[in-house]
Amino acid sequence: MPLGVSTDEMENSKILQDLRAGSSLRRRVGYSLAIVRLILVPVIFLSVYYLFAMGRIVDRIGECRCPGSKAGRTDFRRDIRGPACSRNYVLFQDPEYLRANQESLMKVRQTLVRIGDLEPDEETIVQKDLDAVNRYEQRFASAVSTLGQSSRNPSTGFGGDAGL
Repeated sequence: MPLGVSTDEMENSKILQDLRAGSSLRRRVGYSLAIVRLILVPVIFLSVYYLFAMGRIVDRIGECRCPGSKAGRTDFRRDIRGPACSRNYVLFQDPEYLRANQESLMKVRQTLVRIGDLEPDEETIVQKDLDAVNRYEQRFASAVSTLGQSSRNPSTGFGGDAGL
């Protein structure tokens, strides 16, 4: 060992000698992969960590600034069975599906009114949505009355023998 040279410096110089041309290709590739791993692994883990941290921050901002969105999101998941009930009523003509559809529409209206109370700036959007719910209810009511008439008069129904 030369005077004034520590063992760490000697190991570093040995690694540099191994990376020079003329040394083993396998050893050079191994050192290169180790260096890349030392650099990339922390970068990848930090980026994933920051993605989740940003997601939590965005959720908190959304909950603080938009209480109506939280109310609408939870009620939407619960009240989504309204269109399924209307489809089932058309298919099976069971009054239970009609009642479930009406309850679902009532809950949607209540949710929209609550969102309007929480978010006064969004009054025009809430009013448009309430109008859309009213139009849906009117169209469904006309479909129910049409189905009721066709069930009383089978010759004009979908499967009737009107032309025979």
